[in-house]
Amino acid sequence: MIFVARTKIPVSLAGIQAATTVPMIICHSVLQTFGYDLAITSITDGHKQGVGGLHPWGFGCDFQPAKWHAPPLDSVYFHPRDLADGKKIRDALKAALFLECDLVLERTHYHLEVDVKKKFS
Repeated sequence: MIFVARTKIPVSLAGIQAATTVPMIICHSVLQTFGYDLAITSITDGHKQGVGGLHPWGFGCDFQPAKWHAPPLDSVYFHPRDLADGKKIRDALKAALFLECDLVLERTHYHLEVDVKKKFS
């Protein structure tokens, strides 16, 4: 299940680009093979982006592996670096994504960007 994380700053789907949604679905599928759901923690909202970053234009998102529990506030989120298989998950995500996608394992989450200036494969 893909869900929007309940964080201190609400996550907004406003401005998300179609080119970002397919890689998010791919990431969800990969996480499921490891037994996790995908919790979106940021798209265009609340993100202090460096020069050249793509979040503000809807071509980026941050997410964490999570275990879905109802209601969503009871869901358990995992910092990828704390998981024994965090780097394996990162490698599987990178292998599954398009060449236009950049994926970075941050301290507390995965950061995904779709570089629309690259030629789509």
